[in-house]
Amino acid sequence: ITRSAWQLIDDAVKKGGKDYEGVIWDMLTMFRFFAQKTKESQLIFEMLIWEKHVGEDRLMKFKAICSAGDTPEPVITIMFPKED
Repeated sequence: ITRSAWQLIDDAVKKGGKDYEGVIWDMLTMFRFFAQKTKESQLIFEMLIWEKHVGEDRLMKFKAICSAGDTPEPVITIMFPKED
């Protein structure tokens, strides 16, 4: 998870009354749901998450990219859609 995406999770926990396990579980569950529908190495998925500028849960979009890491094994990175 990129730093900016992690900041949103951290805000949801610290200021939105959520817990890390629950937010991460929701994120990975929604990622899995969308990933099962595609064979692409990149996808956009959505989830409800507390957003500090709004002060309530909001439907947020994330991008997940699957690529090789330091070894040939695949690595999945979750970020905001405008990040590279």
